[in-house]
Amino acid sequence: MNIQFDSISTNKFFEWMASKFLEVSMPSIQKSIETKFSDDELLTKKELCERILKCDVKTADEFFLYKKGFPYVDFGKNSRRYPKRLVEEWIRKNAKYN
Repeated sequence: MNIQFDSISTNKFFEWMASKFLEVSMPSIQKSIETKFSDDELLTKKELCERILKCDVKTADEFFLYKKGFPYVDFGKNSRRYPKRLVEEWIRKNAKYN
């Protein structure tokens, strides 16, 4: 058995499949995101430097904030916030020992 669609029908079918996939998967994705960030404080750069990194902003920029994998959340057009719990986890994972 061979079913064929014209190009318009094929596009509509895939759009329908994508919408169904999102309909089914989005609640799970949303819950996962909410769980990961629930009760987690989002820190400004200044708060992060004062409370967690214990350094000035220039030092944080140079040695931490732009390293690959350092956790942040885009906050507006030109701003970031740093999830406290994820930053602490990143520090634990990236600590070096003698």
